[in-house]
Amino acid sequence: FTVVGDAIGLPDAAGNRQISSFQRFVNTAGLTANWNLVRQVSLMNGYSYTMDRSMSGNFKNLDRNEHSVFAGIFTPTPGLPALTLGLNSSYSMTEYLQRVQNNSYSWSVGPVAQLQLTKSIFIDASVGYSVSQFDSSGSVQDSSDFTGITYQGGVRHQMNQIVNHQFRFGRSVSLGFSSNYNQTDFYQYGVQLDFVRRLRIDTNFALENVLVSGTPGETANRYIFYIGTGYAFAKNWNAGLGYQYAQRESNLPGRSYKQNRVTLTTTRSF
Repeated sequence: FTVVGDAIGLPDAAGNRQISSFQRFVNTAGLTANWNLVRQVSLMNGYSYTMDRSMSGNFKNLDRNEHSVFAGIFTPTPGLPALTLGLNSSYSMTEYLQRVQNNSYSWSVGPVAQLQLTKSIFIDASVGYSVSQFDSSGSVQDSSDFTGITYQGGVRHQMNQIVNHQFRFGRSVSLGFSSNYNQTDFYQYGVQLDFVRRLRIDTNFALENVLVSGTPGETANRYIFYIGTGYAFAKNWNAGLGYQYAQRESNLPGRSYKQNRVTLTTTRSF
């Protein structure tokens, strides 16, 4: 489960006076199974149920239930064991508790690949043919559906014992905020530094291009910079301090913003 206290996770949320009270409880429960069908061929499948609820009483129009099923098959390439190929598929059904947002179902299917290019360079990529269709059960005046290609990929390089950096890019589709969906193209570059045994420094820069469905629609760019530290102060315990700056530039008036965010985290591994 997750307690969400910031609407920055919604790429199209902006310009609402109540956005500072965006507080939600999200719980996902499910089961995933991995099966070795034959030697070097594995099958993964599963089911999950997500419950998303408002905690503050605001934005109750986003309260929803979601059912998802997914399956994939993977196998190393004969003669090239460093390359793993596979096929992923998923289906989800979303139902809102209030008749504001439109209910929907979506599915996606496509190939995936993972390659260990060298001892220190790892590459992964996936492409999917994705469909999201929405009904007219809500009051949101948006009849748009999505049909197209989604993808993501990245390369990670372990330069030495201290420096690890990676680059990722992709296109994703997510549920909208007062619209049916958002299409987001993203580019991310991050560096992780392990100076001493227990201290880690993470930096990340991301560029997002967001297209919001419906009328009048919206095109926006978001720039997000993050720097943070992690310190293992005891066995299985870790503390972190981070700073994030986000800037959103929209083609619609009143929907741009700048945000400064400081986070303090404590985690324990079991």
